Amino acid sequence: NRAMLSHKNKYSYVALTSVLIMLMIVAVFFKPTPHYPNVEVTNAENIQVNFLLNQTPNVERCQQVVNTLLNTLVSSCPSCRIQKQQCLQTLTQQQQNVLSEPPLP
Repeated sequence: NRAMLSHKNKYSYVALTSVLIMLMIVAVFFKPTPHYPNVEVTNAENIQVNFLLNQTPNVERCQQVVNTLLNTLVSSCPSCRIQKQQCLQTLTQQQQNVLSEPPLP
């Protein structure tokens, strides 16, 4: 009976170790790709405003943020024209600098 219990413990240890290794592999190779909501609008006076927001964990969440921003912009500025609405996976150096700077007071 004791030998049987020992065999089960070894099996459990191997199974647990295998699951942990698989989880580590998934964590390393399947990292969520951050996406940055980006919306560009032009108003009736041809003033262009570019909204670049902090990263979201995935494209679905990014699209939700973009849609919320678009709904807010359209309702508050009916004459504005949407020039761009996108979720960026990578940022230019200038965009990175904009996001790394402290907000204006």
